[in-house]
Amino acid sequence: MKKNIEKILSGILGIASAIPGYAQMSDNVPKIPVPVQGITEQSVPKPPDKEEILQSLRDLNRTPEKIEIRSAMCYDMVQAPETVDFACPDCGKNNSYSRDTFPGEVSMALSQLLRLEQTPFKIKTNAKAFCTICGNGRPKELIMSLDCVGCRTKLGWKISEKEEIQRIHIFFRSFPITYFDEMTDTGFEGNSNTEKLRSIASYVYSRLFCPDCQKRNPVDMQSDLENKK
Repeated sequence: MKKNIEKILSGILGIASAIPGYAQMSDNVPKIPVPVQGITEQSVPKPPDKEEILQSLRDLNRTPEKIEIRSAMCYDMVQAPETVDFACPDCGKNNSYSRDTFPGEVSMALSQLLRLEQTPFKIKTNAKAFCTICGNGRPKELIMSLDCVGCRTKLGWKISEKEEIQRIHIFFRSFPITYFDEMTDTGFEGNSNTEKLRSIASYVYSRLFCPDCQKRNPVDMQSDLENKK
């Protein structure tokens, strides 16, 4: 019985598909979206805009004591390889570096560093110096560039230490910032973190403005909402 029904349905569909215009009609039928369980338009976080990030940095500098430092959990670590590969974004050549060196840190963070151009500040990362072909023997430094948030002047700075890379990871956090983690945010220990948090906020904020605009938009400035209180 079931097979007979399937044959009948198959025949009907075959006849319908032979009717001129049927295929075009079926293509124009509006497609009803099938909801995915647990994922809604409201549940997808909206990327932060420039002002949200800037205000979060100001808050971090002004009231670092409000930030929670979450303790790292104890568990056995898998032995990591001693070397890491740096795949040059320009020529594609692989270069191997010791994991514990600054070039090794750059190699591990390269994908995130290149994503800085997707942030509202569109920060570009030049990592050619770490390639044996493109580097031409230059000092192993990252060259970062962007437009000043205040006046659009071209800005740039160099990164040559691991801690600087860890600081700019702040762009990939959720905003507003409410916590740091001892495990993933290297350098936090115990309760003596107030000055470290301020230094992170000040370092990142100052890289977004030219000297003149920094004077007009200091990291400790109050927001318009706070000024009205």
